[in-house]
Amino acid sequence: PYQTALYAALIKMDGLIAAKLLHWGDALLTVFVLIYFCRIHFRSVIMGLIAALVFISTPLVTWASTGGGNDLQMSLYILLGMHAFLRWRERPESARWLVVLGITTGYALGSKLFGIYNVIILFTGVVAIALWTTRLRGTRTERLRRLTAYLLIIGIVIVVCCLPWLIRTYAMTGNPIFPVLNNVFKSPYWNHYADESVHFAYSGLDRNQSLASLLTVPWHAITGNNRYRAIFGPLFFINVPICVALAFFSRARSRDVFRLLGVYLTAWVLLWFASGALE
Repeated sequence: PYQTALYAALIKMDGLIAAKLLHWGDALLTVFVLIYFCRIHFRSVIMGLIAALVFISTPLVTWASTGGGNDLQMSLYILLGMHAFLRWRERPESARWLVVLGITTGYALGSKLFGIYNVIILFTGVVAIALWTTRLRGTRTERLRRLTAYLLIIGIVIVVCCLPWLIRTYAMTGNPIFPVLNNVFKSPYWNHYADESVHFAYSGLDRNQSLASLLTVPWHAITGNNRYRAIFGPLFFINVPICVALAFFSRARSRDVFRLLGVYLTAWVLLWFASGALE
């Protein structure tokens, strides 16, 4: 992944501390982008400051920012991708923000494989917005041609941006998405024993994929870390009713953005839960 390549250069320059500072910098940049995001889409710096406070006070985020990982880099580029998607939604006829969306989404995927959820959701969002905005313009063939152009732009940019990671991983391991789908690519660096060791490491976590477990994900993610190896913190719980109220009673423009973010979050949780990667 891209973060690993950056870590290698920084470790060579100034040791482990420099690499850890990069991940801490990802958290700091995410804070600034959250403030900017809320100023642009909700016309409120105060809301951005609150969102940034909720984010940076999350125990999982503060813990992750002290070490070397790729979670916060993926979070940063997913947020930038969502910003690009919302800006493109305002002017679908312009391809500029669609290209930015492809760059940020592809880079997020190149940072961590969980970024594939982001690709699926935003790709589907582009299709939905394109079909809705062009439903009354032109013939059916023209609408189909326009939709195809949108999908080609974002698809090509995503592939180009994450292709270096896929090529590098394949060259090193024989599996471009190592260690996923190793039964297909047969990497010599992964086997049944490696699978068993991973399952054993997470055996203490609750990996129940029942409907009841899905419905209780928000509660358990906020109140304890015995299920998902992480805790979000109480500020998430406090802000849930506020976000729901804003999604229904705020100004029309903000209300639409809140609803889109709610759809995005719901889709992400469903994809994550269905994948079985409950950690």
